[in-house]
Amino acid sequence: MAELVAPGRAMLVNIWNSWSLSLMFHQTGRARCESCGVLLDYHYTYVVVDANDPEEPANVLLGTGMELEDLQRVLGPRAANVRLVASRDELHEVVVARFKPQLTRLETFFQCDLDRKADWVAANFALFNAPLMTCLALLTAGRLPGIRAAVVGSTSPIDQAAANELFARETTYLQFLVSFTLAQRILKDPKLGLYQEIVRILPVGMISESTPEYFSAALKAIESWGHDLDRYVLHAVNAFVCAAANVDNEHAEQWAEDYVRFELHRRTSPFPGMELLAIPPEAAGPTIGFRGLWQALSRRLTTDGLLDMKLQGQLHDLVTELGHEHVWQQIFQHGLRATRTNGSSVQEFVEVLRQVEDVPEAFSHLGWALADEGRLTELCEILDLLMGEHEAETSMRLLADFGRICKDARSPDLYLARAGTSPLPGEDQLTTYVRLSLGVERSNALRLTGHTQQALDILDDLVPIADLDKDRRLLSMNRAILLRTLGHPDMSVALLEELLPDAAGADRLNLLRSLSASLGAIGNTRRAISLLKEAESLAIGPWRPQQAYIKTVRIGLELQGAGGSADLLGELAELGIPQDPEVLLGVAMAWSNASPESRRAEQELLEGIVTRLGDEAGEARLRNDRLLSRKFHRLAAMLAELTGNPAAEGHWRAELALLDESGDMDALPLVGVARYAAAREDDIGDAECRALLLRVPRAFSSELGGISDASLGIQATHIMQMLLRLTAEILTDRPVQPDLLRLLAELQRDPAGRAQQIRQAGGEAALLSDGLSDTTLEALRPTRGRLHVLEWIDLFISVPGLIRTTIPADGPCDTGQLSLPDGVVPLEVARRLRTRLNAWLPEQQGDPFDYAPWRELERWFLDQFPDAGPEDHVVIIEHPQHAGIPWHAVTLAPWTLSYAASWSSLLAACAQPSAPPNSLGIVLVPTAEDDPVTVEELERAALAVEKLAERHGLAVSSLVGAEADHAAISTLMSSVDVAVVLCHGYVAPDDHEVALMVGCGGRLPTSHATAADSPTGQRHRWSWRDAVKLRKAPGLVLFAACSSGTSHLAGMGERLGFHSALRLRGTRSTVAPLWDLVPADATVLLAATVDAWLTERIPVATALKRTASNTDLPRWRRTCLATEGDGR
Repeated sequence: MAELVAPGRAMLVNIWNSWSLSLMFHQTGRARCESCGVLLDYHYTYVVVDANDPEEPANVLLGTGMELEDLQRVLGPRAANVRLVASRDELHEVVVARFKPQLTRLETFFQCDLDRKADWVAANFALFNAPLMTCLALLTAGRLPGIRAAVVGSTSPIDQAAANELFARETTYLQFLVSFTLAQRILKDPKLGLYQEIVRILPVGMISESTPEYFSAALKAIESWGHDLDRYVLHAVNAFVCAAANVDNEHAEQWAEDYVRFELHRRTSPFPGMELLAIPPEAAGPTIGFRGLWQALSRRLTTDGLLDMKLQGQLHDLVTELGHEHVWQQIFQHGLRATRTNGSSVQEFVEVLRQVEDVPEAFSHLGWALADEGRLTELCEILDLLMGEHEAETSMRLLADFGRICKDARSPDLYLARAGTSPLPGEDQLTTYVRLSLGVERSNALRLTGHTQQALDILDDLVPIADLDKDRRLLSMNRAILLRTLGHPDMSVALLEELLPDAAGADRLNLLRSLSASLGAIGNTRRAISLLKEAESLAIGPWRPQQAYIKTVRIGLELQGAGGSADLLGELAELGIPQDPEVLLGVAMAWSNASPESRRAEQELLEGIVTRLGDEAGEARLRNDRLLSRKFHRLAAMLAELTGNPAAEGHWRAELALLDESGDMDALPLVGVARYAAAREDDIGDAECRALLLRVPRAFSSELGGISDASLGIQATHIMQMLLRLTAEILTDRPVQPDLLRLLAELQRDPAGRAQQIRQAGGEAALLSDGLSDTTLEALRPTRGRLHVLEWIDLFISVPGLIRTTIPADGPCDTGQLSLPDGVVPLEVARRLRTRLNAWLPEQQGDPFDYAPWRELERWFLDQFPDAGPEDHVVIIEHPQHAGIPWHAVTLAPWTLSYAASWSSLLAACAQPSAPPNSLGIVLVPTAEDDPVTVEELERAALAVEKLAERHGLAVSSLVGAEADHAAISTLMSSVDVAVVLCHGYVAPDDHEVALMVGCGGRLPTSHATAADSPTGQRHRWSWRDAVKLRKAPGLVLFAACSSGTSHLAGMGERLGFHSALRLRGTRSTVAPLWDLVPADATVLLAATVDAWLTERIPVATALKRTASNTDLPRWRRTCLATEGDGR
């Protein structure tokens, strides 16, 4: 032990703990400041005691400001027996003197090791106690100066260069010898005992970090030939070695099984002396985790999935003593089929059940068995007879158990026919347990029949009566499943992650499956795969049938990143066409993630899987299991689509029909059917295509609208993207109505952002209920000039197509397709320009825009608007391949320009009421390293904006320096109409991050890159993800932070940045830098833009362009700011 007493002043050290001694003698002896780590001008007090011998005096070296009387409480009974030492050297001599008597034994041991003589060690293993092993640790590791040994007959000391390896090897060797001899010697010497010897030879001080590693390697080698008893002893010692070293035991599962096997033998048919090898359950329990015990019980308890009832009593006692009774309860309550029916009749079953004490428990076991044999109709008859013979409480328990069986048998209608879709009369008078059981199963049945919202409402009503932790956990888990289905996968993940640490056994297995599905829905495949691997290890015994399905889901997720992996594809091909419906689903999903080449090589197999999926869909539909039928149809459609199978259209239409029946919404089958409607190439097909696509925004809102972080939805739409591209290829290859083309392009971008916006107040415009017809676009018609919207449509096999729509102040809209100049690669232009702009220095000669491909792109852009004038405005809706091109910086362009995420965002912004501002907020945060000139520039800009606001009668709120932390900024942003943010920025493309550097804990942020990326630095970021959490946001926000106007485009054109977050809380426009800039430039431009906007009441894009035009700054500096949102 090494215990700090009165932190920073005294240390209590056990002399037989090698690590605390090492700590003591390798410290400076001086205390350090807990905040900054600087050495302080006072010394520790050290108290060294022999924890094994209370008669030995306590050796005390008094430190700065410490008196012996101050240590009375610490010393306790030892206070009367204290030896004061004058210096660290003297204390060192005392310790060395205590260790030297152990050296002779060690030298003899080393000589025996060199001579390969194990007899002496085996005969004298009792000599290897805590003092000796501490001495060995200090000796071999060189941790205590003055403690050295030489091998007998040798004049040279032990080679210190190999000290660590020697210590680990020798202690491991010693433990093996002890283990092997114990099994034999204990039986002959009743004074000895395995557990007592383990405690004696394994003090904490003798275990090095590498000891378990050496021990584990040797243990693997011996497991194949050692006897059961030897292996049991070895595993016991290894388990306690790992516990002492505080490392995971990689043999934990085998140790648990050996322990259970040994204890069963000892409790049922012990042999003489066996008691001496027993490890008390209360001591073994902490070394046996729930997973190891779960697997041991699952293997020992069952044969062919049937309970071995003879073991029940002994195992129940053992598991309870180990402290894992919850595992026992789950084994018997959730998984086992304890009865074979042997073809008995309904009446025979009823007669047997009438004679048992616990009718619901017996009915449950019988019900599982009958369900396994496909005899649900007979089970219904048994239930109806029994419910008529018992009082309400027992009858309802039977009904709830029946609901669980129907859920697993995917026959929800059988339960709902008896339990109804709402609580039965008198249900509120039942016990809490029965009410919860009925409600949970009612919710499950409604979910399976496609009534997801109703299922969630039922669970929400049950929350207030759930007074036990296990009941609350069950409700949380079921709610998480429903939240995922209802478009809140991130909330589902949060709920399930909270439950995971305490989940064990069957609960953990089910939770892992559900959590991996939710993680998959937000694209976090790496963690989903990790959890599925754990689930595979838990799917044993009665849960083994789940293993194959879990494996296929895991393979499918792994194939997303390695579509052609030979090993994974080999595993998948071996499964063929599974007969188990659930495994069939997993196999189909996995093949849908494989590479096209892999699918082509297995064309015949995949055709067979599609046919089998169709058969299963029909059978599920007959049982009214709409959810399962939909899953089969969807996977059949997806797999058929990916393999060119003409059956795809039929499956898409079948799934859509099921959705329409239940009233649920899902975008994928809508697009799937629309693709085939478009392929008809006639007016009827186009009309059907348009009608289906018009339903997609609301469906997307149902699926993704609940996600708080739009970046979580970017990976969940790859199949949708493929179908939309295929549809676009069809429609752009022939004449088609412009509004249909615009609608299709719109659905290829901003899905999560649009879905979130639809759920906001006033988000109806984003629904696109009438599509993007000329009538809809009337809302954007300018009062003067023209509005030009340049957008991209994503194609399957071609480069993205360009669409320009012009909306004049009067007259009809005009839409046409454009083509980029040959040889220009927009993605490369954007990348090169961004690099040049971010790296260009104010004193550098030349122009970062002097780049030939950019000049060619500029000329092309100007040519697309030959007659555009100063009253015209251009909106750019970026494509991921073209993101970052600074269109607003095109030279000689007379028009104003802004950027937007989508038509939906433009329409939603215009639908918001626009009123004159009444308040303005200023945030000013320099970094700790900013020079006085930079700080002065920021302060000058803040003062100028404040005076402007006051001149126009606006109330001003300011946050300056370290006080501008997360909470303060969020409060200010939620309470003002205009915000001006003067601080530094942070951008990380890999994390889709754009953030402001703000105060935290009373300190300014740092500008040092390494420190900014540290955990402390991360707390100084106010991100776009924080902006999403605002209650409301200003109508206009102007940023001076470097690159804070950046938006990362990912997935299906999802725009991730400050504007896309703020628009959901009421912001119409933002002005921000698109690249790194000179702070003075941004502050001057922002102040002047605010002045023009407030004074002249002109559109913010106009105010910005006029300000930039009136400066004599180089182009790359005056055009650093850009407008996003409603720039008119």
